[in-house]
Amino acid sequence: PIFRQQKGHNSMSRLCIHDVSAFAASLHAAAAEPLPGGAARSEQKWRAKVAGGNGDCPFQSWRDAALASVVAAAAVAVGRPAQRCVRTRNVCIAGNCTSVVAQTELSRPQVFEVPLFGVEDSYIALDLKLGSNNKVCRFMLDNRSPLTLIQKSCASSLHAKKVLCSNPPQVTLGSAKLGNLDCGEFHAVPVQMSLPPDCCGVISMDFLQRFDWEFDVGGGKVKVARASCATDESQPFDVEGLKRVSLERRKVPNVNLGIDSELICAPAQIGRQGLAAAAALLGSLGTFSIACNAYFFFGSITHCSADVASALALGHEDYPGNGRSITDPSGMVQNFQDYGLSVVIGDGAAQLVTQVCVGHSSLQNFSFTPGIPTLVVGLDVFKRSRIVLSLRRCCLWMDCKS
Repeated sequence: PIFRQQKGHNSMSRLCIHDVSAFAASLHAAAAEPLPGGAARSEQKWRAKVAGGNGDCPFQSWRDAALASVVAAAAVAVGRPAQRCVRTRNVCIAGNCTSVVAQTELSRPQVFEVPLFGVEDSYIALDLKLGSNNKVCRFMLDNRSPLTLIQKSCASSLHAKKVLCSNPPQVTLGSAKLGNLDCGEFHAVPVQMSLPPDCCGVISMDFLQRFDWEFDVGGGKVKVARASCATDESQPFDVEGLKRVSLERRKVPNVNLGIDSELICAPAQIGRQGLAAAAALLGSLGTFSIACNAYFFFGSITHCSADVASALALGHEDYPGNGRSITDPSGMVQNFQDYGLSVVIGDGAAQLVTQVCVGHSSLQNFSFTPGIPTLVVGLDVFKRSRIVLSLRRCCLWMDCKS
């Protein structure tokens, strides 16, 4: 699917690259595929005319063919002739060796950095430039809605146009830019809702999934790149030192909107902090830890369902909570009890200790799977360090500092 083989004279072939960027991004996956049946014996007879070259290049394997194609494209890009000899691990452009790592760099999408705004533990927001006039509008980030939202009054003032045959009804605000990144046409659902005074709408899953993200909530900045087919090695952000969490995109009924929201989650274990050795002593007070589904919300603090609190006997005399007041994005103050708990996310690579609220109203907006305890990981955890999110690849990388 990445390239086609055109038969020529004497069983010779010409390699035609249809989409060099897609080819480069798919290099690792394509090179790992086995040869087609019956091709092994004639494999060494493969030849190709590479861009800028005058002779034939012997291909020793499908991997060599893949590397040669990418290098040929790179040679054209820099105005140099391509190599005539291909090796298993290294290839040459005008006599200079270029490693496989260098070829991987060709597939990395461009990264843009923009400011991140918000209020601690309440919300985060981005500035978008909308329409032909590049009107700057601030949008809160909240992945709990399936579609991006905009206040009706703001949509009217921006002269938004209706999108025909959209359900629910949407409007288009023309082209959008995030910093210098062209985000294409921007659609949103006009609504009447409570928002922070400096925000005119909510960026949600439909927009977030179009890009890969690196959030530095504490540092007040975010890096963004177009979502691509990059592997772990060629993705746009540095994830060294971060823990990788595989995510599941799960549809959950949204009670408020009357439609399903696609939420991101991972299996997790949650338990009392530092009581592993005393688990056998808990008895009727509950077990040390229980399995749960951990959902990741950008518009909330970390909290858990009532069945988690009941199973762990939170609030009992041997494990009292602390009172906590939180201001939500609309400015309302809510009071909760929170507890220091240990959380293990995914396969155990991500482990953290955090304060967890009980009784947060956010859980009432969804019909989660009955009988399965629920944990929401929120901004108070995300702000500890940078996190990398790729909804396309269903992966999250995070630093589990306590």
